[in-house]
Amino acid sequence: MLRQLCDGTSYSRWLNGAADRLTPPPPPDTAPALDWGPTPRLAPWVTPDAADAVRELIRTEAAAARPLGPRGLHDDLVGIRDSARPVRQISRLAARIGLTLSAPYYDDRVLEAALAVRREEKRPPWGYKPLIQEAMRGVVPAQVLGR
Repeated sequence: MLRQLCDGTSYSRWLNGAADRLTPPPPPDTAPALDWGPTPRLAPWVTPDAADAVRELIRTEAAAARPLGPRGLHDDLVGIRDSARPVRQISRLAARIGLTLSAPYYDDRVLEAALAVRREEKRPPWGYKPLIQEAMRGVVPAQVLGR
């Protein structure tokens, strides 16, 4: 964890390094995740030629790639964007049959409020999602919040 906290690697350099780590097994889930984001991994069945092509593409794009913000914020914004994508697709499918999908976690004001909270208050090592727990206290059963 200390190594990751002290690492000042730029986003472009991190992407170049990620190109070298496409095929090894991912680190254990217990490993700290303080990098620019999760390192992309290829499926074990990908051919060496395909892996080389992906590596080359990442390296080509890394030179011009810019993060969405500073390291921690970039990771949060990538997570929001990646989780919102399937919600948007489901919303479009629902609209085809006349249903309206509500996704309040992606409301601009909710995201602004969540992003305004200091990182150590969002993800403390001694609790799980304390902001959601507090917001849902009295709405969601206590045993669910305490999972």
